[in-house]
Amino acid sequence: MIRSSLNLMILLTAWITIFSLTSSVSGRGTFTHNETKSFSTSPRIWQYGTYFDGTVVLRIVNKNPNKTSSSDEVWIRPVLSLRIIHPNGTVSEIDKDLEIPEFNWRITISLGPVNIYALQKGYLLVTYFNTSNPNDINTYEEWGRIIDWNGNLYDKVNFSKAYTENGTWYPSDTTIVTNIDPEKGFIRIAGDAFNLKKLSEGNITIFQTDVFNVIATVDEGYSIIIGYSTYSSNNNPLEIRAAVYALTKRYDDKQFGAPKMIYHLPLDNITITDIFAGTSSTGIGQ
Repeated sequence: MIRSSLNLMILLTAWITIFSLTSSVSGRGTFTHNETKSFSTSPRIWQYGTYFDGTVVLRIVNKNPNKTSSSDEVWIRPVLSLRIIHPNGTVSEIDKDLEIPEFNWRITISLGPVNIYALQKGYLLVTYFNTSNPNDINTYEEWGRIIDWNGNLYDKVNFSKAYTENGTWYPSDTTIVTNIDPEKGFIRIAGDAFNLKKLSEGNITIFQTDVFNVIATVDEGYSIIIGYSTYSSNNNPLEIRAAVYALTKRYDDKQFGAPKMIYHLPLDNITITDIFAGTSSTGIGQ
């Protein structure tokens, strides 16, 4: 929740979970931070990331008073605003000009070009888009840049051309899944192409389906969970109408393994519309 006038007050209500080898404790608390800078428009918490030591990074956004927004789109201030909340309660305020094209700061229901991802302690990844011609989406490229908790920027990395389909740009169809050990990199997902950074690079062909999820596994690898369903008038009771498959990859593997069925149903009229997967916790004895 956020309450603000000229100063931003962040009321952060969060679950605080403490893991140990023998027990776990969870609780709920309230955190308040008074901003040192004022805003002419109301800020909002837009994204967040968490770290193993309990540090939380928030990205805040607010409307650009110099641009006209509408009910379908919002132009935000062209600044990356981060708030690093440390376990001891202190907050580091970062407001950084990334010097990137203006279209990155336009947000719609399906459009969010700038994103942040927590990496290893002290660092996070910022992704955005660059182009030689803002009027031609075929020239759009996705880039990444590391920023540390002090606001220092590091070298830029060109990931690939932007993901487009049928003449439409889908920046929100690209995401990053960090390894269970953040020092070992991440996997980048763009539509149906999976580019492995720090490990290897390449494209992975999957079933013709929009239903999948990617998770980091506890063995420091990755798994792609895919839902597949089909309509059939066949009366064969053994025919599989809906199934869930998993493609797995260990950290040192160059490619994912063959799909393995982990669940199936022979019932009629079943459609898999979404897949949710994740790691509940990690540690010895889990």
